[in-house]
Amino acid sequence: MQLESAAAVNARIGKLTDLATRNDLKVDEVQPAEASYGKDYGCVPIRLMGSGTYRTWTTFLHQLAQSFPDISVDSFELLVKAKRAQRAAGVPVNLVWYVRPDPSLAQAK
Repeated sequence: MQLESAAAVNARIGKLTDLATRNDLKVDEVQPAEASYGKDYGCVPIRLMGSGTYRTWTTFLHQLAQSFPDISVDSFELLVKAKRAQRAAGVPVNLVWYVRPDPSLAQAK
């Protein structure tokens, strides 16, 4: 798999948002954090906050795995309002986007 540069984070956020909205999720926030780098790859944490039904979230997560093999789900919480058990509210999903290693680390070898 060819990893992308972390500098493409805005494009990746756009693609994630597009995938979410195509799956009928209401996206409230997509917030990347600073990349961290190891010897062979880097990681960009991305927090996605949105709402939808259980079905829309599971469909989104399934399509995320198929569309973006360089992203993994670190964690998510499914919160349900008691009065409207059909609809999840304010679901935080923590993703990890695997990116190319930092070029300055490669030069230090």
